[in-house]
Amino acid sequence: MRIITGCVRATNLQWLPVLSNVAPPEIRRHFSTVKLLQKINKLVNLPVYTDINCAPSKRLRSRNPIWSKENSSDSMEDMWKQHWEKGNAKNRHLISDPNQRVPGFDYPRALWTNLNRIRTEQGNCNYLLHKWKLKNSPLCDCGQIQSIKHIVEECPQTRYKGGIEGLHMGDDEAIDWLSKTNVRL
Repeated sequence: MRIITGCVRATNLQWLPVLSNVAPPEIRRHFSTVKLLQKINKLVNLPVYTDINCAPSKRLRSRNPIWSKENSSDSMEDMWKQHWEKGNAKNRHLISDPNQRVPGFDYPRALWTNLNRIRTEQGNCNYLLHKWKLKNSPLCDCGQIQSIKHIVEECPQTRYKGGIEGLHMGDDEAIDWLSKTNVRL
């Protein structure tokens, strides 16, 4: 998943499935397990049928055997949306439906990774580079601490008038700003 943002350090894990447009692993695992159990229940002649349907009760609360999975009436899309809404990722408000591709998904990789770095606030800004001990100072040329939010919304030299929300949409004006900005994200 490093390909998604191209960052040296980890991007918030909650963002990765949304940016790659692939459901989170725990949701995919759940649906795969439910599908497997449904298949086993249809094939009564299989030896595993009795193992699953006549399984012992759970003795330890901490254990979750495969037969304890409940068949959910929710779709994968609904579960993913609930999972996204419960999370606490930065700029989560930018994504209303995680099942849809984020704007700019089909852009060239350099533009796409820059947009994703801005969305996740996990780019190569002086604040983070200083935090990771790769730069001596966290300050911007304007004298303020240079975070992604500062570069996009606050800095008089680099500010984008649409802010992070405008860049997230990835229209022509946003792409033009990204290509002309002299700050490497």
